[in-house]
Amino acid sequence: MRAIESQDPDRHLIGFDDRRKDRDRIKEKVSGMMKELSFSAEEAIGHVPDAIRYTLQYRGAQYTQGVLVDVERLKEQGFELRKLSNSWSNDQYKGINSQWIEPESGQRFEVQFHTRISYEGKQLTHDAYQRLRTHRADVFEELVLEAFQRKVCADVPAPAGATDIPDYP
Repeated sequence: MRAIESQDPDRHLIGFDDRRKDRDRIKEKVSGMMKELSFSAEEAIGHVPDAIRYTLQYRGAQYTQGVLVDVERLKEQGFELRKLSNSWSNDQYKGINSQWIEPESGQRFEVQFHTRISYEGKQLTHDAYQRLRTHRADVFEELVLEAFQRKVCADVPAPAGATDIPDYP
């Protein structure tokens, strides 16, 4: 990822020190896959899509072209694109998340594509997202947390052309 980063001075990796998902969250995901999909522990660990995650941050004006170019750069490095989800039209999260596989090791990883403002919005709403994800909030709390996420995201401008980047597959 540092090699990809070095190819363009108009964006950079952020949160690099936090690229490894928390062990407890990985255990939750593995446990869920074992129960829901009847995976062995080894199979489940191999299918966690974001145990390692990177975030590329772009200036708004360079965002759309930068994302398209960097997706191609990742492919040229030999990484296999498994999924790309464009959430710029979403009312509770703004950005693009993608899932990749390093073919030699089979290691899965995530790459998020953000602007400074969308990344700040993601960070600001992260605790609300985590609380909603656990399904432990009552109906009223869910409404409040979702309203908070919508309020934050309403102030995150979509870069020109960002909503046109297609999901994959």
